[in-house]
Amino acid sequence: ASYSVKELPVGSSAYRSLAIDVHGAYIRPGYEPKSRVEVNEGLVAQVRVKSLGNGIVRIYVDVVAFPQYKIAREG
Repeated sequence: ASYSVKELPVGSSAYRSLAIDVHGAYIRPGYEPKSRVEVNEGLVAQVRVKSLGNGIVRIYVDVVAFPQYKIAREG
């Protein structure tokens, strides 16, 4: 699977969001995640996951401010 990362524009919430689109992925029926998972540690407030269809799963990382970050693929 490949992925792409986007910084989403400011919306109506207090958070900023990083969107990680994972291509070639799907969420198996019956394994849909919670609507959001509270983290509240460091800059990360919560994480959300959504199937966009066409083999794309989007992971939203809601942060209180955009950090300097680096995406590393391991394994």
